[in-house]
Amino acid sequence: MYPDTRLSIQIGNARFVMEKLAEGEIEMGILPVAAAPPRRMKRILFRSERLLLVCGRQCPLYDKKNVQVDDLEGVQFIFREKGTQNRIVVDKWVQKIGLRLKKSVELGHMEAVKELLKGGMGVSFMPEVTVRERFCWICWAGMRR
Repeated sequence: MYPDTRLSIQIGNARFVMEKLAEGEIEMGILPVAAAPPRRMKRILFRSERLLLVCGRQCPLYDKKNVQVDDLEGVQFIFREKGTQNRIVVDKWVQKIGLRLKKSVELGHMEAVKELLKGGMGVSFMPEVTVRERFCWICWAGMRR
């Protein structure tokens, strides 16, 4: 249809995409809503998604019907790396509710987080769209990106 158009898809965290946009290396990026673009760029809401508290079947929280904030203290958290929009939203929420995290792991890729969850290595907040039936998820009010 447009033979002179070249399409290239790159995957990266929000910081990477924002840098590429700012440098003019890419013309469009798909980012979480929490990412605030520079003034000269336009932001259009594509969709909204919930962040879910997720754990594997081996996790002690898996069978709990109601998880309270106190239940999360002492549990190992698995996070995406700092700078990702998921991490920014979760860090703000953790600070807002006053949750004291004693143990955590930080990983650079969502698939690595999923693998640790499958192995029962802790809990994580993940976008609803990435969660599959192999996990237990608990929806927290107010956790939207």
